[in-house]
Amino acid sequence: MEISERVLRRMVADIDDQHRAAMDTFTEDNRALIFESRPSRRKFLTGLGLGSAAVVIGSAALPMGRLTPRAWAQTAPSDSDIATFAASVEYAAVAAYQAAAQSGKVKTKAVLDAATLFAGQHQEHGDAFKAAGTNPNITANKALLDMVTPQLTAAKTENDVIALAYGLENAAAATYISALGVLTTEGAYNAVASVMPVEAQHAIALGLVLGKPLDEKGFMPSFETTDGALDPAKFPAA
Repeated sequence: MEISERVLRRMVADIDDQHRAAMDTFTEDNRALIFESRPSRRKFLTGLGLGSAAVVIGSAALPMGRLTPRAWAQTAPSDSDIATFAASVEYAAVAAYQAAAQSGKVKTKAVLDAATLFAGQHQEHGDAFKAAGTNPNITANKALLDMVTPQLTAAKTENDVIALAYGLENAAAATYISALGVLTTEGAYNAVASVMPVEAQHAIALGLVLGKPLDEKGFMPSFETTDGALDPAKFPAA
């Protein structure tokens, strides 16, 4: 572990404050993120550490061409359809964190506590998206879990498990960045723009635990506004 447990706990507490604020209200800052010009939005995302090439989930390198949600561009899904897909991704993250915590491979108490908190935040995000979606019975995204579960089983060290979670958080944040380009209502914009930075902060905390260098190339997998998102054609919601 490359940072102290004390530093990690402080970061996690700050993320929880951000999460609570996002769930309580959608601020003018979130609306500004949506309605600013595209270059400004890219600049904001770069400030979060999100930059332009591929997302790695555990040991699986997922190239931009596979991950870019072509289905969204081709079929013009409704905001409710996107919310349903987002809920399935959130519930998959919950299941992955729970499995990681129960695996016995994570030994550091602060990391376990962070995993528990992040799982709870993903659960709340998923519930919020489900309420706005088209399927009240939506569950964890099976295709995503089918990819992640064998990697978790094969993980040998705590860092292997953290790297897997780190990749999932990057993919979730990228998915929401992509969604911003196709959502049509202000309420949907506000919901997605509030959740996305929280999940980006999850990735940042996990990246620091892994000791990733604080630069655009080394700290986080990079992606532009619509690159690196999970493709609903490849990872369909149930």
